[in-house]
Amino acid sequence: MSSQNTKKSFSNEGATIVLHRNNPDLPQSTCRELTQRGIGVVDFGMGTNLDPDDSDNAAETRSKNTLRRISAGGAYGAIHVKGLDIVVVGYAAPRAIRFFELENVDGEVRTYPGFQFERFGEVPEGGDGVFERLDTAIGNRTNKPTLYEPDEGTPDRPGIETIPEAFIELDRMGRLRRPIK
Repeated sequence: MSSQNTKKSFSNEGATIVLHRNNPDLPQSTCRELTQRGIGVVDFGMGTNLDPDDSDNAAETRSKNTLRRISAGGAYGAIHVKGLDIVVVGYAAPRAIRFFELENVDGEVRTYPGFQFERFGEVPEGGDGVFERLDTAIGNRTNKPTLYEPDEGTPDRPGIETIPEAFIELDRMGRLRRPIK
């Protein structure tokens, strides 16, 4: 299946395809743990308010709209932390939006909106082929918000197609799992 057909078949399911960097005002150890558990959290101080009309900036508005699309139709996505030492690819079913009570770096407990993958797997470190292309696509995210829908890729610049390709490859390898409830 070509990368263009892979992307179309996933998006035709009604699912959004997202790339997310877990970069909230949380300790790095918390960000790493959330990522390994297939959880992406967003931090604009928005709490439980996902109304895009109540946003102060464009990145917050885009993130709220993307969270709402994930909730409506599900999403295939990649979650990573700074430095790309942990990258998780997975599928979030419709209504995957969750609100997490977490302690920020100042010790204050706050509510963070986010999503949790229903099936996910960690990308092997130093992977080649599709995983190397995914790593490149993530690295190409300059000036993008923490949660966004990547652009179409080109032969020289991998993009959105690498996420479903990596999901399929992790499934073939038997590396997908479900969250522990």
